Amino acid sequence: IQHPLITYALLILICIPTAFFIIQKSGYDILNMMAFKHNDMLNLAICKNAKVVSYEYLDSTWCSFIQFFPKALFFALCFPLPFTHHSLMMILSEVENIILLLWLVTMLALGFKKHIKYKNLFWFCFLFALGNVIIIGYCSPIIGALVRYRSTTLPFFMLASLFLCDEYKLKKHTK
Repeated sequence: IQHPLITYALLILICIPTAFFIIQKSGYDILNMMAFKHNDMLNLAICKNAKVVSYEYLDSTWCSFIQFFPKALFFALCFPLPFTHHSLMMILSEVENIILLLWLVTMLALGFKKHIKYKNLFWFCFLFALGNVIIIGYCSPIIGALVRYRSTTLPFFMLASLFLCDEYKLKKHTK
């Protein structure tokens, strides 16, 4: 298959259900484990009076996970929201989010390449980061944990955006 997007889409559509099936047959229930992790961290946050993005509990059903998907993605990518917290650590995390937003706006303003030179590397970085962010959003309702876990995915998102950026426009604007 020549087009990397089709290759990765097929890989995701075949491997993820196969992995879920194999893990389910071996006695592990991934949805139950992720829901337990989310609910356990939520209970811990309530006991310790930690800052939480949502007090919503997850059930170990596909319906619950599908309904929570947009929230998980939003929480993991955007929290803490700028100018909503007043502790030093949260302000640093908010500045990180603002820098990330400025990065994305700059990349969008510079435009995209018509042909990505390293398509496989782009798709790997993007899908790896997206998968991590989704799992982080599902498993961690605590803002501090979201920020800490998300830090491993940011280089992959930034690298993927660099692959999309037109380097000629970038060189022209930096001179």
